[in-house]
Amino acid sequence: MPNILVVDDSSDTREPLMKLLRLYGHGVSAASDGVEALHAIEEHTPDLILLDVMMPHMDGLTFLQHLRHGQSPKKVPVIIVSAVTDERVVKKCTELGIHCYLTKARFTFPQLLARVAEALGPTSGGGGAAPTMQWPA
Repeated sequence: MPNILVVDDSSDTREPLMKLLRLYGHGVSAASDGVEALHAIEEHTPDLILLDVMMPHMDGLTFLQHLRHGQSPKKVPVIIVSAVTDERVVKKCTELGIHCYLTKARFTFPQLLARVAEALGPTSGGGGAAPTMQWPA
């Protein structure tokens, strides 16, 4: 069972993502900022990270730089899930080797699940039709 780390400071975002991923058989852990995420990956390397950009203490871009250039596992795929649409931020994340960049207001759960499956590869399990879930208002 793949383990996915969801990194977002908003429980209104983090909790529905975690619930969806669990429904599809993924192990899920959470962090509310980049500092917590670095500690989490020191204890257990996830198979995938869903990462917000705007967070307190350590933002997603800084975390991603640590992930790619530090002592932590460099090959972990990262999907950005953020409200930030600044092209410079998207470009920097892309340069740091993200799998994809999803804008919070513009993706559906089936699209997210498809990206997760792509990032994890063909042996990840899960799949099938997405359950009916609504993004919190």
